[in-house]
Amino acid sequence: MSDLRDALARAGSGSGGVSLVSGDPGIGKTRTLQELAGFAEASNVQVHWARCPEDRGAPPYWPWSQIIRSIVAGNVDSLLDTVPYPEHLRSIAPGVAIRTVDDDIASTLTPDQVRFQTNAAVSGLLRAAGSASPLLILIEDLHNGDSASLRLIEVLARDLVDVPVLIVSTYRDREFEPGHPLGSLLGSVAALPNFDRLHLTGLGRTEVAELVRDITGARPSARRLSDIFERTAGNPFFVLEVAREPADLSQTSEIGRPLPRNVRDAVGVRLDALSTPTTEYLSVAAVTGRVFDPAVIRLVMPESEQQELLNSLDQALDHQIVESDEEQGLYKFTHDLVRETIVSRIPGGDLLVAHLAVGEALEHHYGDSADDHVDELAHHFGEAGELADTDRTFSYSLAAGRRALAVSAYYDAYGFLKRAVELLGNGALDDRGAEAHFGLGRTQEAVGVAMGVSPLEAAQSVRTAFDYCEESGNSDGVIAIAGRPSVLQ
Repeated sequence: MSDLRDALARAGSGSGGVSLVSGDPGIGKTRTLQELAGFAEASNVQVHWARCPEDRGAPPYWPWSQIIRSIVAGNVDSLLDTVPYPEHLRSIAPGVAIRTVDDDIASTLTPDQVRFQTNAAVSGLLRAAGSASPLLILIEDLHNGDSASLRLIEVLARDLVDVPVLIVSTYRDREFEPGHPLGSLLGSVAALPNFDRLHLTGLGRTEVAELVRDITGARPSARRLSDIFERTAGNPFFVLEVAREPADLSQTSEIGRPLPRNVRDAVGVRLDALSTPTTEYLSVAAVTGRVFDPAVIRLVMPESEQQELLNSLDQALDHQIVESDEEQGLYKFTHDLVRETIVSRIPGGDLLVAHLAVGEALEHHYGDSADDHVDELAHHFGEAGELADTDRTFSYSLAAGRRALAVSAYYDAYGFLKRAVELLGNGALDDRGAEAHFGLGRTQEAVGVAMGVSPLEAAQSVRTAFDYCEESGNSDGVIAIAGRPSVLQ
């Protein structure tokens, strides 16, 4: 914590920086940020929060969308006078009142130009906001972050060295594989003088005893303390879950009954205490995502009485499985490991059915605004596999890939467009199929070796699209593809 306070003090003096905090799930990363935020607010530092959602359906730049909305709220006119390319802020955060340029001019930009101008716009906004008072940007769960958001942090780490802005982000260092854009971020900023990397470890035995006492109201026996400490390795979340076990299980553990071996077992004990209707409710909510809207759950469970659904939600709140966001009218799981545990208990076939039901419910819920949520819909219908209508899944996947490409979020676009092309199979192409192949080729060229894609694969994808356009007389498609000779080899 002292290292973060020092970084905040340097930022307050005009030397901005980036600090990344890593650790296992539940180790205290969020608590650390909360304490830093409290210290910053007491020091008249602006604090803005965001989270990278676990749900794959989130659009590119999602955490920065949250940051932009928080910063510009009530300050649009005063902030944007010095911000370059302010129109790109609206592309990240739709609905924010920001002036725009002529659409024809914007449409002439290449993807690389769009990405450059978008990064410059966010950098300019932070610079402008920081000129009024120091700024603390807190972003949680970078291991879930999209490539565009992570690359933006790389840019800001270099752009804001002379600005009173500190960016602090958390991530689980065991939850990203080689080729993940987070690895690129860590490598690119490691040598910068304004970069700090902190790793949180578990609590000591004495601290665990104090935490158990705070939770239960009684100091644990030596035997119970030893069991808890050895099983949890001092992970605060593990300790918290074990200490919250029903009283009868806690009592029997004193005479030798084994404590849960890991956090999933600990969460499972709490879940087993819930009623069957609540368990069914939470299963649907967990598939929906960490944050969920009760209105969507009602659509998925129309056979359940309204009062029964309300009772289930109340029980989940009472057991601290979920918590409410009263301002938004939404609910979220208190920890994503709780949600993951619930999902892991759903049999494979039932999980496919659940994703399909959630996708259809969201589609109905969003109505005319479904096009604004294509990433989320593509995720659920894609996860439903063969149960979902192929054309519907293809359409959402193509739209989500198109959207990601528009902001040069190549890794995200790759996933969506790869699925779209797989859904085409060996059938005859049409214009949409050609677009999917061409888009996939562009993303394959961009992600390259990091995703195990060879230049030959990229060229083949583009060649497939080019051949179709040439044979079908689609001159616009031929011109567009011919304009990218780097992948048409």
